[in-house]
Amino acid sequence: MVGLSIHDSKVVIIGSGFVGASIAYAAMIRGLCTELIMVDINRKKAEGEVMDLSHGLPFVSPVEVRAGGYEECSGAEVIVITAGANQAPGQTRLELAQKNAEILHSILSEIEKYEKDAILFMTVAAWILLNSFRRGKAAPLHLQPLFCII
Repeated sequence: MVGLSIHDSKVVIIGSGFVGASIAYAAMIRGLCTELIMVDINRKKAEGEVMDLSHGLPFVSPVEVRAGGYEECSGAEVIVITAGANQAPGQTRLELAQKNAEILHSILSEIEKYEKDAILFMTVAAWILLNSFRRGKAAPLHLQPLFCII
């Protein structure tokens, strides 16, 4: 395995559900950053995940883990977007994809206010979102997202 070079670095994870929390945990135990910030529309959820992660801090490389808002994107080297809606009873996959495209558009608009040079990763569960971004319909800014299809 190739060794990683760590310097002062900031990673922001937007969405503190199962995927966001798992990515935060992996980043923390691998020592991938010196600042790890979780952002969620439900601030209490993000704070709870941070408290859980904090229990492991004595066993990992030095890292500051905290919950925050979109302003935390300022100065981030990496931003990971895992936020999205769950499928509601009776909702079609197409309707869910449309809702998630709107959520992503909103998130990207918020990120753009604070950071324009970060590496942006997105976890995407629906192919239609990829098509929407490829056609430029959902991306309001110049950030070039990297997609991780789950």
